[in-house]
Amino acid sequence: MDILRKPNLRVDYVPRWCILAFQAQIIAVFYFAGMAKLNSEWLFGGSPVNIWLNELMKGCGWEIGVSAFYKISIFISWVLILYDFLIPQFLFDSKTSTKAYIVVVLVQLLGFILFPVGYFPFLIIFSSLIFLREKLISEMISRVSYFLYDIFQFKAEIFKARGGIMLNYRNKKLFPVLISIFFAVQITFPVVLFLKWGSKKWATTAFQFSWQLFINHKEGDLQAWYYLDDSNTVQHVRLTDYLTEIQKKRMLTDPNLIIQFVEFLNKEHLKQGNQLHVAASLSKNGAQPILLIDPEKSLDEQIAEFPKKKQYE
Repeated sequence: MDILRKPNLRVDYVPRWCILAFQAQIIAVFYFAGMAKLNSEWLFGGSPVNIWLNELMKGCGWEIGVSAFYKISIFISWVLILYDFLIPQFLFDSKTSTKAYIVVVLVQLLGFILFPVGYFPFLIIFSSLIFLREKLISEMISRVSYFLYDIFQFKAEIFKARGGIMLNYRNKKLFPVLISIFFAVQITFPVVLFLKWGSKKWATTAFQFSWQLFINHKEGDLQAWYYLDDSNTVQHVRLTDYLTEIQKKRMLTDPNLIIQFVEFLNKEHLKQGNQLHVAASLSKNGAQPILLIDPEKSLDEQIAEFPKKKQYE
């Protein structure tokens, strides 16, 4: 976009440290994704892969024995863990980067098709392009550039090779210092918390520090109601009156969002003179649901006490 604005900015080469900075960021995501899976549920229970696999098999009408299903879940879990730790090394090696990138594309697309992992696979696919060899990247950029030129008729000089190199920041100390601080925070903060908390809590709390990977499978339920005119007639609250389906689904998987929504709901109904009753629970990786909000207790007191309840983190 800068080149379209000012064609004189066009260069064909950038300093190596610019590329390394981007590559280091992607490598960190892979390694932290592997670290987040280093717990008993992933390693020995096959969760949440077994939940995703079970939903997939039901949708396809497949049937398989319990023992075989358990072994397949464990196997896939270990493959995904090894993939996160090993693939960055092959991506970083110029001799294997192209083949490794093909593996990344296949794994991410399979994950997107088979499991409910959201849009993250596409971010990894496009981000990992930074590991490909320079000639291959240049060829890809040239093809895209000339394709855009043919469609939009941009100024031709934008795409002419100049043989220039970006030297502006090579002799300045500010950029290396800023990048060092950036990576110090990006790496030190999550690693220290991982060593302090362990994988389970880290994967659900600190792992959201910079990334939104689908590490755990959570299912929540929230029921809200009030009584009409001091009678025994129950009026249930429809969550879709306040939230879209996507918001509802996201809210039901996060304890903090559940409490925020319940607090908002309670205030809204207090304005209308209704005494709200709420029952909310949350289950992670198929475990027994934890009761977040007990309908038999005071709602206001539970909302106030919730931040102190560490077992929900």
